[in-house]
Amino acid sequence: MSDAELATPFRQRADGAMKDAFLQEALTIATTKFIGLRREAFADFPEGERLRDLAREIKEATLQSLDRYTTRRHPRRRARSSSTSRGERARGWR
Repeated sequence: MSDAELATPFRQRADGAMKDAFLQEALTIATTKFIGLRREAFADFPEGERLRDLAREIKEATLQSLDRYTTRRHPRRRARSSSTSRGERARGWR
């Protein structure tokens, strides 16, 4: 998206998008196709909706705690990174 387009207020851009027949058709096709494919994928699972609800809960809980997970992982990443550097130095790489 260009700077000029970004300078246009969001509401105005949204109104234009709602009037764009090609965009509306593409959105309808994508949405309809997605719903059908999801229905097919979950057809073999008797508890499909329950699984989706559980997945949604897990995702929400993860997002709510994301800062905790990232700070907890950071030291491990640093340790792995430094061990890689030592390994590269041992092989004579810089």
